[in-house]
Amino acid sequence: MAAAFLLLCSATAQRGTHRRITLFDKFQPAIIQMERGNAVTVTQANIFLKNSTLLYKEAQGHILQARRERIKSVVIAGHYFERIDTLLAERLDTVGANAVFRVMLIDQEALDRFVENNRVVTDMSLQDYTGATTVELFSEDEIEYPVISLYFVRYNGKVVRAHERELKRLITKDQRRAFTTVIQSDNFSWNNPESLSRMLKALSPTE
Repeated sequence: MAAAFLLLCSATAQRGTHRRITLFDKFQPAIIQMERGNAVTVTQANIFLKNSTLLYKEAQGHILQARRERIKSVVIAGHYFERIDTLLAERLDTVGANAVFRVMLIDQEALDRFVENNRVVTDMSLQDYTGATTVELFSEDEIEYPVISLYFVRYNGKVVRAHERELKRLITKDQRRAFTTVIQSDNFSWNNPESLSRMLKALSPTE
């Protein structure tokens, strides 16, 4: 994903901390749906928060970073991730064919300011046929990694970042009243998945 786009999203992103540089505390089995249509099962996988990509362990113990452009979706420990541009986004909720997604990333600028040199991560390119890069992870139990959470929604088949301007481009004039009512409610937040689900329900036709 273009750096300019991430910069734009991060301006209103939800900020917090995370104790690991991977999403899950342990590598776990995963089912990977490839863009070509085939599915691959790996026994040990995780989500790398440096760039929201897939990591997996080889039998020899080496940690590899999968080539993101070849992945369509991943299921790890019951969590479903879908590739949005270059990022693996976790699907938090569905409303019919519409959905709410979250991407968690290391806040690199904050990390550079506060914990520079506490973590070493290297990406070393292998031969093209391997389809991955090697990643070396060093544990650092005391680090609280600064993270940002970016939210996206799928509406009418299009995925956009969770923002009033982006959604207004997709809804009809007849939907604007319901849309405005929800987003102007006191407890609505563009960084809250429950709020985003409520918004999608308001935009969905009633049965």
